[in-house]
Amino acid sequence: MESTVKNKKLPLPYIRYIIDAIIVLGISLGTDFLGRLIGPSEIGFYCNDRSIRYKYQEERLGNGFLAFYSLIPNFILVFIVETYRILRIDGIEEFSKYEVGRSKAQRIFVRVATIYGYHTASIAAVGFICNTVKYPLGILRPHFLDICRPNIGYDHCNTTELITDYHCTSGLTGQIREARLSFFSAHACLCIGSATFAVIYLQDRLYGCLYSDVILLLIQSAYFCSSLAVACTRILDHYHHPYDVIVGALVGIVVVTICKPPKMSVDFKAAYAALVQGLQNQTRLPSYMQSDDDFDDACSLQVGWSREQSCNYVTTHYDNCEGGGYLPWTQIIYCQPTELTEVLLLLVSIFWLLQLFILLAVSADEFLSTNITTIADKFGISQSVAGVTLVAFGNGAPDIFSAIASAVSDESPKAGLAIGQLLGGGMFITTIVVPVVIFIAPIQMDPIPTLRNLGFYVVALLWLGMILFLRNTLMIWQSVGFLFIYIVYALTVVSGRMLLRLQKWREAKDAMFVRPSTGHPNRRESHPNTISGTLANLERSNTIKPAASSESSMYSRAEDDALPCQDVSLQGIALDFFNRLNCINVEEFKNASIYLKIFQIFQFPWMILLTLSTPLAQPPWCKALTSLHVVVSPLFLLFAFQLFDSDIFGIQFPLWAMSLILSGILLAFVLLFTKVNQEPKYYKLIACCCGFVVSVGWVYVVAAEVVSAVQMLGVLSHLSPEILGVTILGWTNSIGDLVADSSLARQGYSHMALAAAFGGPLFNLLIGFGLSFTIALLQGKTVEIDVDIEKIFMYGFMCISVVGSLTILVLSRFRTHKFYAMLLFCVYFLFMVALILAETVFRGS
Repeated sequence: MESTVKNKKLPLPYIRYIIDAIIVLGISLGTDFLGRLIGPSEIGFYCNDRSIRYKYQEERLGNGFLAFYSLIPNFILVFIVETYRILRIDGIEEFSKYEVGRSKAQRIFVRVATIYGYHTASIAAVGFICNTVKYPLGILRPHFLDICRPNIGYDHCNTTELITDYHCTSGLTGQIREARLSFFSAHACLCIGSATFAVIYLQDRLYGCLYSDVILLLIQSAYFCSSLAVACTRILDHYHHPYDVIVGALVGIVVVTICKPPKMSVDFKAAYAALVQGLQNQTRLPSYMQSDDDFDDACSLQVGWSREQSCNYVTTHYDNCEGGGYLPWTQIIYCQPTELTEVLLLLVSIFWLLQLFILLAVSADEFLSTNITTIADKFGISQSVAGVTLVAFGNGAPDIFSAIASAVSDESPKAGLAIGQLLGGGMFITTIVVPVVIFIAPIQMDPIPTLRNLGFYVVALLWLGMILFLRNTLMIWQSVGFLFIYIVYALTVVSGRMLLRLQKWREAKDAMFVRPSTGHPNRRESHPNTISGTLANLERSNTIKPAASSESSMYSRAEDDALPCQDVSLQGIALDFFNRLNCINVEEFKNASIYLKIFQIFQFPWMILLTLSTPLAQPPWCKALTSLHVVVSPLFLLFAFQLFDSDIFGIQFPLWAMSLILSGILLAFVLLFTKVNQEPKYYKLIACCCGFVVSVGWVYVVAAEVVSAVQMLGVLSHLSPEILGVTILGWTNSIGDLVADSSLARQGYSHMALAAAFGGPLFNLLIGFGLSFTIALLQGKTVEIDVDIEKIFMYGFMCISVVGSLTILVLSRFRTHKFYAMLLFCVYFLFMVALILAETVFRGS
């Protein structure tokens, strides 16, 4: 009996559907025709009103695109969702056939037609309201004066009164009529209305039907944000005022909400409460995205434990509570006899963390980057290749080595900390540094390098999303995939540079046959048009960052000396040695600001320590310092990579003893076969290579200690590693980029600053994630990546930032506007609000 009811043929009231369609079409076309027949109201204007004096430009997204966007995507959406419900939820048997006269119709087509009919009816209602308001009001568009060119008040404005007695002199009748139809925006009304219908429809038809309701939230957010981007183009094209777009969006939301299908009821309050509960418990995530025990890899100190219990816990759970550095900070803090001692040590640890950030900046900028640029020069590496490899590695060393330290320096890789730092730093640069540069100097960006950088960024984020949402255990091929994407990116940059040079060579060759030679050699272009040229300029100006500024650079004076020390006496050698250790110029120190003085005082002991252990090729030859490097540098490398007490091939002979033997042989060679006042032939080449290796060791050691201190602060504050990565690590590692790129923009190099702002985070993500976890997996470690709400928010907002920037720049023809900068600021603000909610509301803490 039940089967008979399901297979019963239902009569379809198709005549009513046809009449409804005719009424909807008649209302939509009739109001538009009537408005065009009567014409808009002709109101006056104030000639000093700057809001209507914008230049006219062709609209990017016209009425044809508007019709397509408001109708076609939702039809595809409805068809896909209804098909999904047939196959996965409702079942085939639920879709009995309808009778249309003597013909049969599948129920799915009837359902699609019914739902989509309500959508088209709502779009027609929106169009009716829009035309009903536009024509009677006749509000002027921002480019009205440029289109109309009135005989009064256009060239000369000598009155503050309303001008009503005027006539347009441009002769553009159709465009003048359109220029009086500003309020409100039909693009915003229809696009936002279509997005509202899609959000309500998806919430009604798919809520509770997917693996995770967060996926549904991301789909709805992406749909709505794309519609918002389309609406904002009307402001960028000077077709609408901001309030036109805002009112149009509100009208679209209200009308579509009223015109939704009567059976489509959505309780957003209950849906939000269920979503929050699901995010707290993570019960809606599929089983393969959940670990067996969410607290196995966390340092779970309980509130109310005694000092002895906490100390025993952090001691027995060393791998979970420590960050893998050389000092067990969590154990040091919790295993103190009194609370006063604990507080004092906590203050000391915070001061130590600040010192570590200074040491990290100095070791990366003064030593690692300097040796990298020298290697590129000595080995004749082209600027395009060096720009995307060595120079990018030097500029991103703090981020990369912090990620490597969080993955390699501990038996339990801190994947959440690495992801938080890389995505947090990327968010800070793309939504804070980029808009700051735009506010300083808006420019016309170069299309090809911008598309390349953002395009590869999108590919990298898609690969990261596949890793996050596929399974909770990282595989070797997934981490290697990031390195492969980087290789393709580097090859693209290098090949693009080679093609550009080939094109210029052909143009120069053709010019030789067109015009006679002037006797002047061809000059290279001074402003780079590609990211490779930008990075090449960054290579030449690598001392822009604060830690490597000319005022604080240790070797800003030493390079002025053309020759090594000429005084071969013992006193002259000692004086030359101590001059190398003196990194503060007294005259520059007196003229420096108070902040720079404090910074130089704090970095002074670290500069001495780095100078005593790290070779540099830029200053002149110093025999005494080189002799010290021969002994100290190998021992430091063994300490940095934790090989100090390791044996050689199983023989009971430690590496530190072997290092001393080899260093003694090299020391004898330096003392016997080199001169004090004459630099050896291959000294600079050997010094830059050895200095590069030692600098890498220094950056790795400091990064590991930073991760350890940050892990301790996370245990004390009960904050997740993702939040710590976004805030402490992300902010501190990105402050240098903010200062450097804003300084470049003030000097007129905004192209270079924006190229570095988009290319730097991409390099850090590909190398920082790919290299660090590839090394960890090759060591036999298991990398667990549990998908929690923080990672979802970080990944989602990072996608919004990159894809949104790509969309807006393409729609604005790569012209940066302050409106775009404000949107980026808002994205970062919402990102931080979401993370705060994730730590408080969603986690229930």
